[in-house]
Amino acid sequence: MTNQDRNYVIWQLLNEKYHAYCVGNYSRQDTKSPLELPEDETKTTGKALAAKEYYERLLTLSDADLAKEVDDYKAQRWAEFEANHKFNQANAVATSEVFNFWSRAEYWSIAEAAALINRRNPAVVTKDLIQNDRSGTAISVALKQTLDLLERARMMGTLYDSNRPVDVIQWARLKQIEMPVELVALTLERGKTVFDVTAEVRRLTEKLVALEKKDAAVTLEAVPSQREKPIGTRERESLLKLFIGLALTCYGHESQAANSIKVSEIKSDLELRGISFDEDTIRKYLNEAKSLLPGE
Repeated sequence: MTNQDRNYVIWQLLNEKYHAYCVGNYSRQDTKSPLELPEDETKTTGKALAAKEYYERLLTLSDADLAKEVDDYKAQRWAEFEANHKFNQANAVATSEVFNFWSRAEYWSIAEAAALINRRNPAVVTKDLIQNDRSGTAISVALKQTLDLLERARMMGTLYDSNRPVDVIQWARLKQIEMPVELVALTLERGKTVFDVTAEVRRLTEKLVALEKKDAAVTLEAVPSQREKPIGTRERESLLKLFIGLALTCYGHESQAANSIKVSEIKSDLELRGISFDEDTIRKYLNEAKSLLPGE
């Protein structure tokens, strides 16, 4: 590095850090000192003295150390730029409250999923902001790449414009994309919606009713030997186990007593889906299934 190059680099560093005590214009041909202190020493402040000490330290550096000083300064400025980026502001970073809210959502859009995967608040970090950001910051690049992968999955039919959160989690796991642990735990805990449950309860209840009618039509002569249960009986028992298993899991809490299950709540949830069963029918199957539980 020539003396002219060194002087120019020193001027750049001094001008960046102590602009008030550095000459405004400087070229590689200048040989004068870039440091500019007040002529009246009585007006020399602590910051002016700091600028003088910084300049004198730069003069003692080797070419390699001076180059490292430039690199360190650029890294520091870039870190400050990253920290001040809009995607790193407090309102943009996802908190426990944000995860708590979005874990309850019935679906996530592609852009919402991209934000959540990168620990950002989808209400603040939107698709337009992600696509239009040209900062090149680490968080901006990460959001763009995640959004691109999700969009490609959507185009191939793996994901959709609106996705069940559990499906996004499964996709991320298959692609080995790390997601916030807190968000995943909350989402999976709340992943089975009331409509998922009531749809399964409805299917099982309808099948039990159909089997009951079929069993009633079987004559005594058609009953197989006691050594082998008829296929209808085995299927009925399996359905009863599934039925009470779902009911206990989703309505009965930790109790295994059939009468502790909220029969009226099951009835109401089924009616939300346009399915009508009276409470006595539901209670009958629960009581019958109770005898099939382990330990009963």
